[in-house]
Amino acid sequence: MADLKAIETYYRGYRFRSRLEARWAVFLDALGVQFEYEKDGYDLDGVWYLPDFWLPDQRVWLEVKGPAILSGDDAWEKAYRLAEASETFVYVFCGQFPEHPVGLTGLAFNPFERMVAPEDERPPRPVRWLQCLICGQWQIGNRLEYLRCGCIRRCWAGNADLIRANTTARQARFEHGERGR
Repeated sequence: MADLKAIETYYRGYRFRSRLEARWAVFLDALGVQFEYEKDGYDLDGVWYLPDFWLPDQRVWLEVKGPAILSGDDAWEKAYRLAEASETFVYVFCGQFPEHPVGLTGLAFNPFERMVAPEDERPPRPVRWLQCLICGQWQIGNRLEYLRCGCIRRCWAGNADLIRANTTARQARFEHGERGR
């Protein structure tokens, strides 16, 4: 099988390395989540890494991967290294946007977990997009943790805004000079 090469895609002044990354930017815009694309690259003990998205309001990294990553995979190790070095959560979402956002789940790489357990004993936890019921901010997490906005355990996992953002990202077209609208 021939090597498949992603198509660079322009959206909102950024040159994304793939259409999938551009669709994530459309998704984030539709939810009103601020982001910086490829904010900075890092040397993680001799491994060079350029994370996809920095979400400044949440102070977390968001990585987008085409296929699923597995334990021991290079992407898995880089996510852990970035989390540990930056002392910040790294969230990794793999694959295309699902038909319904309930299937839009990712993995949380906790910067502190490998400090308390060997690498393979604590795999990354599944996470999804949540909206705080108090301030309305969209964040990545699960119902068992505090949201980064400071509002305590008051969140909602699914509503019309999330469905609309997911649909907008799935339907984004970039051919012939269009800009993802």
